[in-house]
Amino acid sequence: MQIDLSSLGGSLLLSGRQPYHAVVSAEFQRAAGNHKELLKRLEVLRDRICQAPYAPQSELLGRGKKVDLRGKRSWHMTGNFVVIYAVCEERVQQGFLQKRWNSCAGICDAEPQKRVVFLGFGKHDLAYGRDWQFRP
Repeated sequence: MQIDLSSLGGSLLLSGRQPYHAVVSAEFQRAAGNHKELLKRLEVLRDRICQAPYAPQSELLGRGKKVDLRGKRSWHMTGNFVVIYAVCEERVQQGFLQKRWNSCAGICDAEPQKRVVFLGFGKHDLAYGRDWQFRP
C-alpha cells in the first residue's frame, strides 16, 4: 500500500505562510508512513513547528544515554510520540556547524537560514535512541 506523504513536505517544502521552510528527510517520511493514523496530526505539528521552532514545547537536546543528539530539538506529540528536528539558523548561530552536530547533507550551510529540517519521528524510546541524520 502506497502512502501519499506529499502533505508532509516531500524533500523540500517552501511555503509563504510559514516563517521557516520545512525540509523533510526520507527517514522522517518513512517513520511517519508507519503511523498512518497520526499523519494529519503530524502535518499540523509540522506547521506549528515551522511557525515557532523555539517554542517552549520544544527542547534542545544533549548527549543521550545511547546516542549524541546535541544540536537537535524534540517536540512531543500525542501519546509518547516525538518529532526530532534541527533548525538551520540555530545550527549556524550556536556553533553546531563547526562542532559537526546535525549533519544536514548540504541543507544547512554557513549562512543562517530559516529552515527546519525534520529528521525523525517515532515513539519515545525509538526517537531518542537513534542518531538521526538528514538523508534526502
